[in-house]
Amino acid sequence: MFAPHLRAAGYRHVWGVGRHLLGSQIFDYWEDPWRRVHEHWTDTDVLNARSGSAQHPVEIGLSTQWGEPPPQSFVELAIA
Repeated sequence: MFAPHLRAAGYRHVWGVGRHLLGSQIFDYWEDPWRRVHEHWTDTDVLNARSGSAQHPVEIGLSTQWGEPPPQSFVELAIA
C-alpha cells in the first residue's frame, strides 16, 4: 500500500476511498506539501468512446456510488 509512503513524504490524505458516480472509478485524493491535490484512481469501466462527452454540474462530479461525500477541506482545495 502506498499510503504510508505518501504520508512519510509529506502528503496528506484529503478524501476517499470511494467510487465516482461518473466514470465509476475507485479513487482517493492526496494533498502534496505544496498544496496541490492528486487523485489516484483505477477501474474506469463506464467512460469510453461510445459515451460521448457532456458537461455535468460539479455536484454530480463530486457524487459517489459509495464512500463518504467530499469534506469541505477538499472542496476548498479543489477550487483554489
